[in-house]
Amino acid sequence: KSSDNTMSFLCYDYCAKLNDIKVSYNIKNETAFSIYNKFLTEYKLNKGDIVQANTKIKKVFLGTTAYDMIMTAYSEEAKKTGKKYMVYTKGDKFYSSEKGNVKLKLAFEEGKNILSSNFKESVSNMVNKVIIVDENGNKSSEVVNDEWLKTYGLFQEVYKKEENKDANAEAKALLNGISQSCSLSGFGDTTCITGCGVQVKDTHTGLIGLFY
Repeated sequence: KSSDNTMSFLCYDYCAKLNDIKVSYNIKNETAFSIYNKFLTEYKLNKGDIVQANTKIKKVFLGTTAYDMIMTAYSEEAKKTGKKYMVYTKGDKFYSSEKGNVKLKLAFEEGKNILSSNFKESVSNMVNKVIIVDENGNKSSEVVNDEWLKTYGLFQEVYKKEENKDANAEAKALLNGISQSCSLSGFGDTTCITGCGVQVKDTHTGLIGLFY
């Protein structure tokens, strides 16, 4: 409440509960699918459709938000499939799916419902060479993207071998090219949920096509 006789409210959708609940789990060879299901069952939260996952992880989560635990598992799945995943709610039911699979009926188009937009490219998070080392810090091999290295100079990361993990695959997953980001303000509606696909047509910034 304000002195000018107005009231304002900040509201969250039910998926915010995943950040409100911190958990303690010792995960032994479970997939993102089974971890998400186990959490929802234990906390008596309603289940929608949960996307399948085949990559098993072994990790201790202590005082971690439920969201971070679930998405850590889906990130391991993403390394194997090359796909991106999202969790979301409809009403009081919890879901997960590949990002962009759920496409909005709403579209954003210049001259109609876009207020402002911007597009940015950056090399600040680039990694074009990864050195693989053993438990003593001795180099055993390396993974390099020669094209990025030649164009932008050296951006190097180090990966220490882990038990029961493919060192080359883990190192390749650390390679990161030019980061692209964009933002848009427009007239929307409550179907605009994080991770959904939306068609955009904005020639000023070149944002044309399907975006998350």
